[in-house]
Amino acid sequence: MGIKAAKRLALLGERVDAIQALALGMVTQIVPDDCLEAEVASLTQRLASGPATAMRATKALLNQAAYPDFDAQLAQEAAHIAECAATDDFRLGVQAVLARQRAQFA
Repeated sequence: MGIKAAKRLALLGERVDAIQALALGMVTQIVPDDCLEAEVASLTQRLASGPATAMRATKALLNQAAYPDFDAQLAQEAAHIAECAATDDFRLGVQAVLARQRAQFA
């Protein structure tokens, strides 16, 4: 997903349907509800029968390429979460969730 689409979803909280999720790259395929369990079983069987060490290494390399400084990213996220948690907006948001209402921010 591109940065513009990610910002739009993160900042506006828009919901996406399955077709939009596929177009954005959030999912790799869509299957009908009645085929979901069979498709999951098929994919897990394919993964389980593959070369475990090579697959683990491939996953690690792809993750490293996508997130070159994961620890720094986690530290930044923790700092921003702490900053946000200390605001009135956070308090209002939590209260709204607990009351099952939509938050009204100033």
